[in-house]
Amino acid sequence: MRLIPQPFPCNLCGLFGLISLIGAICWCLVGASSKYWPTTTPKFVSAGIERRTNTEGGTDYAPKIEYHYSVGDRWFQGERRYFGAPSFSTEKEAQWELARYTSRKEWIIRYVPFFPSISTIDTGFAPSLLWLPLGGAFFYFASFLFAAIPRKANQTGR
Repeated sequence: MRLIPQPFPCNLCGLFGLISLIGAICWCLVGASSKYWPTTTPKFVSAGIERRTNTEGGTDYAPKIEYHYSVGDRWFQGERRYFGAPSFSTEKEAQWELARYTSRKEWIIRYVPFFPSISTIDTGFAPSLLWLPLGGAFFYFASFLFAAIPRKANQTGR
């Protein structure tokens, strides 16, 4: 029996895991760093509930808050509540979340200083985003384990 050595885990699973891991960590770091971004006062445009079709074919509800803000002499539009903000399975939950924002007396928007079109109302990120780097790490390290399993060479006529 001849064994075929497996190459460094450059298989699709490992590549997917590595890209997911790096992307998710960057996304979480952006959300975490948002508390240090410059602030501005926005012009409130609209608030409501957006209905979305989820991957199972059901309906999700998400608060949609649209605001305009200026940085220097340029105006931008935003609608991010915070990074990884979830949608909800019932309209009542979405209404409750929307009320947290519409009841504010003073609005402050934070924006990325070198890319001011990226903005957020609240700092931080949703705890559910932590599953993304964990999932990416799982796929990446699972590919190491898969690559370590010896394979039989194809014995064609020998």
